[in-house]
Amino acid sequence: MLEQFVSKYQEVECKLEHKSQEVENLQQENNRLRDSLTRDKKQENECESTTKLNNHSCKKDDLRDKQRNSAENSKPQRNFASWKFSSNDCASNLFDEESFRDDYQTLVMTAQSKCENVVISSICPRLDDRFGNIRLGNIVLSKIACDENCLYIEHDDDFRLPNGAINSLLYNRDGVHLNKKGSVKLANSLDIFEKQVAKQVTRPSNARKSGGAPQRGYQRNNRQAARQSKPTATRNAQHVRYERHSQSENRRHNETNEDELSCWYCGEGNHISKNCRHGQYLQCKRCNEYGHKLKHCNL
Repeated sequence: MLEQFVSKYQEVECKLEHKSQEVENLQQENNRLRDSLTRDKKQENECESTTKLNNHSCKKDDLRDKQRNSAENSKPQRNFASWKFSSNDCASNLFDEESFRDDYQTLVMTAQSKCENVVISSICPRLDDRFGNIRLGNIVLSKIACDENCLYIEHDDDFRLPNGAINSLLYNRDGVHLNKKGSVKLANSLDIFEKQVAKQVTRPSNARKSGGAPQRGYQRNNRQAARQSKPTATRNAQHVRYERHSQSENRRHNETNEDELSCWYCGEGNHISKNCRHGQYLQCKRCNEYGHKLKHCNL
């Protein structure tokens, strides 16, 4: 009985030694891979000469921390940097134009110490701007860009309809954060997308490169050319048809603006802000942004 116990113990001890050896080998392999990835990332950062920096949804206190960290961590100088300022500082009724100018001018000067060319992007409009502070903030940013010899990009017209109203189709339900369509529009305005990537996106799919696809496209183009060669309606009829189309488009956009708006305080779509039981902006527990609940957060 004792001999069986000893043999069993020796067998278990042998297995444990084997497992410990396997764990040690895995740890060594993990360290080797980690060192390799760290070395490749370091080389990539050293070789990189162009970068674009975006500050989304951060306040002045956060920007001060970024300035402090930027000063402590001396990195190689970049050739290009694009700064996209958020609108949290402008949305508050405690907006101070002088403090806003001092803080962001310091931030731009810090960016210029790290980059050769700095581009300042304007603040996008938002539906809850009751105090008109975003317009004042953009005026301050444009003056800073002029004083510091930076390029300033205005986005106000890109996010408005022809009648001057904000295009809510580019925003989430809270009317503050951009949705996917609005983000793409902002990226196009900032020229973030590379031309090569844009060509790949617009390139025909493999299905269109098949044998029958070019022939169908050729026939469709011929039919379209034949229709264009036929006499069209008179100029007055075309003008009336264009007028009706414009009116219907404006009516559709106006109706969308009314239907798409949700409560600015909590982000719910079953009521508006003046009927909200909270009476103030709620802070999301995930992104720490104001104007929506956790269940409406897009992060």
